[in-house]
Amino acid sequence: MHLATFYVSPAGSDRWHGHLAEPAADGCDGPLATIREAVARVRHAREQRHLAGEATIRVAAGRYTMARPLEFGPEAHGIRVIAEPGAVLDGSVPITGWATEPINGRPCWVADVGPLLLATPGTPRSLFVDDERRPCSRFPKAGWLTIADVPDAPPDFELADGSSRFVVGEGDFDPAWRNPTDIEAIVNHLWTEERMPVAAYDPASRRVTSSRRSIFTLRNKGWMGETPCAKYFWENVFEAMSEPGEWYLDRVAQRLYYLPKPGETADATQVRLGVLTQLVRVHGDDTGGADGRAWGVHLEGLTFANTDWRPSEGWGRWWDPEKPEHEWRAKDSYNHFDRQWPQSAASSVSVRYASAPQAAHDLPGVVSFELAEGCALVSCAFRGLGFYAVDVGVGCRQVRVERSRFDDIGAGGVKIDGADQSGDPRLQTSHVYVGDCTITRCGRVTPSAVGVAILHASDSVVEHNEIADQFYSGISVGWTWGFEQAVCQRNLIQYNHIHDIGQGRLSDMGGIYTLGVQPGAILRGNHIHHIESGHYGGWGIYLDEGSAYIRVEGNLVHHTGSQAFNEHWGRQNVVIGNVFALCRRELARLCREEHGGQYHVPPPGCLFLRNVLLTDGPAVFMDNTTYFDIDALTSDLNVFWDRAAADTPTIWNYAPWPKIGKPARAIGLDETRKRGWDLHSRITDPKFVDPDAGDFRVADDSPLHALGLSPLDTERVGPRAIPPTWVPVVRTFSTVQEDTFTD
Repeated sequence: MHLATFYVSPAGSDRWHGHLAEPAADGCDGPLATIREAVARVRHAREQRHLAGEATIRVAAGRYTMARPLEFGPEAHGIRVIAEPGAVLDGSVPITGWATEPINGRPCWVADVGPLLLATPGTPRSLFVDDERRPCSRFPKAGWLTIADVPDAPPDFELADGSSRFVVGEGDFDPAWRNPTDIEAIVNHLWTEERMPVAAYDPASRRVTSSRRSIFTLRNKGWMGETPCAKYFWENVFEAMSEPGEWYLDRVAQRLYYLPKPGETADATQVRLGVLTQLVRVHGDDTGGADGRAWGVHLEGLTFANTDWRPSEGWGRWWDPEKPEHEWRAKDSYNHFDRQWPQSAASSVSVRYASAPQAAHDLPGVVSFELAEGCALVSCAFRGLGFYAVDVGVGCRQVRVERSRFDDIGAGGVKIDGADQSGDPRLQTSHVYVGDCTITRCGRVTPSAVGVAILHASDSVVEHNEIADQFYSGISVGWTWGFEQAVCQRNLIQYNHIHDIGQGRLSDMGGIYTLGVQPGAILRGNHIHHIESGHYGGWGIYLDEGSAYIRVEGNLVHHTGSQAFNEHWGRQNVVIGNVFALCRRELARLCREEHGGQYHVPPPGCLFLRNVLLTDGPAVFMDNTTYFDIDALTSDLNVFWDRAAADTPTIWNYAPWPKIGKPARAIGLDETRKRGWDLHSRITDPKFVDPDAGDFRVADDSPLHALGLSPLDTERVGPRAIPPTWVPVVRTFSTVQEDTFTD
């Protein structure tokens, strides 16, 4: 019997000692029933000095329905939780006692959920049938409605002119719908979705009043959308429940409705309603100094499943759904937003917004780290979750997420965010690793979420992941608009496979998206393809406002709806050795070089060298802001090839925005060279094997060999079959030292 090891099993009991893997023959001892009790036993053993050093909790296969999140605080350090395949931490409860009633001409299952609603904070919003998420009823069933008018929008409206009122088209809202104040408008525009609950409806004016205000204007300008106002659909409409698999919760009558799919029977189908929003919290305490940190928590092999979600709360604060509002931390990184939305700074109660400004960054994680050190999630699975799957928050360092699978996530996969440059240094976050993970089907509740988001954090690595099938950016790095100093430095994003992003829903996105000054940042060896925006801006690599000192090296980007590369208001970036190919627009866009009033910024300039650019008609470069007219580019030693124009490609599509007042024109290589650019670049066919099918290997007679150009070997990209070995060095009890990780 090893006293440093505790066993947990569905066949166990929390009255037993927990040092046996199976129940004893006499039934008097055996494994524990819950991980929570095992953690408590470790804590007690240490208090009694019966245990020193690391402890291991081994979890047998089975479903562990959680009554509340599992907590690891400073006192629960040095614990390794190792699970067998099939060990599931579940945030839902089963629904039984079904009756059958005809609803909208279909047989429908109906259950009384009154006792459950009384015991659950908030209204459950997630239903899982045989561990698959089911959609809430919506109207219309497909496509979008369009807002008819926004009475609160001024004639010269700006982006931040949000509204809580809008007018719908004739027949687009029925005041006879059941429980109309439980219905929400899901407004799809720009780079976010506004979730606007109905507070009131006036049939005479067709005006909807929402209990939440949109973060952005609901009107559109030319660059914002194709219609005068935003698109939307209604969610949680009882009368619209008509397709098998849809469900509706009548909060007033306390009844749950579900339209079964063919083959589903009430006695053989497991229906579960999500109730918990978080499953694990590894949270230290910053009031206790170094000893207040949570450290050495290693979770391996667990599946986290079936959690609920809530609309975010608390503008300008770190929203924590497990703490009362008065304990939420102030979020120093909201300075930028408070300048645009000054009415929000005074009170987060008086203004409740329908969306986060970007990337659903205010949502927490189902597995949450805060003031955590030397912790890891290894070989875990995340499915059917409501928030971000993992949130590495303030004051974290040396946290790893690796060899894990994320699928069907309400928001994004992993969010990393600490204090910004003006915040408490103790709350800054660094040295986070996300590697060899598969992150698919994110944004199922909140489409604007990101696969992996690094907001305020430094010295972190995101490598060898596959990120696919979502509606906004694959990886986002940086959270400072403009050229102010930032903590987001020396982050490495490499060998990730990012594809099928956007899918025509949101706009202004990238396979990899960056913001702000980031010395030492490297985007290297990533394979990015099939990025499609809803209206504009489906870019492969997108260096947005203030992006500076970033090295973009050896990436393969192809088949994007917009350009493969876009630098928008950047400085001193190096773009070298990439392949940009076969985009619907130009291959690279360079625009907006003005200082924006920030005259202390680094000087303009982008170094664009040794890239291979293959187009099929569109120009190589796009210029909307007279970038071509200033000495802000060093471009040379590139290879250009236009399959439609052969020896005479258009190098620049010079098309300044109308307000600039300069005529558009096409610019060839001769005029480009007169500017002093691409003096040594060549027009030649790179002879890729089958670029239309995504095969960018080069033929034996390719001129790239002689030029020393080696396109990315895609076999090196994405999760590795045998990743490097992780070796933790666990902190001892007698000294305080940094945890380290070595590959």
